[in-house]
Amino acid sequence: MEKVRKVLTQRELRRLREILNIEVNKPKNQKYYATLLMYIEDLGEISFHEHYLSILYFMKYYRRRLDSQIKNKLRKAYENRTLDFEIYRREVKQKFHKYTKKEFKLFLDKSQYFLNLYKNPFNLKNMRNKDYLNRVYLGLGFEFLLKSIFLKKGYVINKVFKKGLSHPVKSGRVKKKDLDAPTYELGYFIDLLPKIKPSKIDLRDFNYYIIYGLLIAQNWRNQDIHTPTGYFSIDGVHTYCIKTAYYNLYKIFLKKFEIPKFPN
Repeated sequence: MEKVRKVLTQRELRRLREILNIEVNKPKNQKYYATLLMYIEDLGEISFHEHYLSILYFMKYYRRRLDSQIKNKLRKAYENRTLDFEIYRREVKQKFHKYTKKEFKLFLDKSQYFLNLYKNPFNLKNMRNKDYLNRVYLGLGFEFLLKSIFLKKGYVINKVFKKGLSHPVKSGRVKKKDLDAPTYELGYFIDLLPKIKPSKIDLRDFNYYIIYGLLIAQNWRNQDIHTPTGYFSIDGVHTYCIKTAYYNLYKIFLKKFEIPKFPN
């Protein structure tokens, strides 16, 4: 973003600061004291298009004292301003974290948080539950559970820049600079879960007792996130498959952990 110091000369900056110094001490401007003080102390570094309207407000009332060239420069720079959205994307990405194996328990705990919010729609006591996000909680619970499993087994969950790698990617095959900030989505982990199952488990059984339930939970979540109306039918069999997938995930991948009861 453009700074005021890149728009005005040093002489013009001094002149603008002089005017602001005069105004900061006037009783009528006490309510603007903090803003004026910021301009005075750090005038050259502030973003002109973020604070332009505030500066222009003072210019409007003190234009006779202010060189019109300063005002015209700021106005022209504001009108021609450009915003680099790649900067914003990088700033947002920096909010995410690049996770390692030792952090799998964080995801496991977050999984239980969301699953505890879920209420089984086929339980009579929950029939009046109209929470639109109910099945979204279920999907989020499974997403965090799968991320926990992949981390625990030494796989990365952040998206990978490096090309030519087979997925899922072991953490030892990439460096931190090869990882993007966002993590992969639920579908990624469902698709690749059979690749990390114990070899002694038959793939057909694994697909039926785990993957099928995960796909149902994913569809339930997606229909409530992306559409205003339900289109994927639900029944007691689906609920049973989801519950079966939940318990089997713990039995296969999280043997040392006590299995929390699936929500009723």
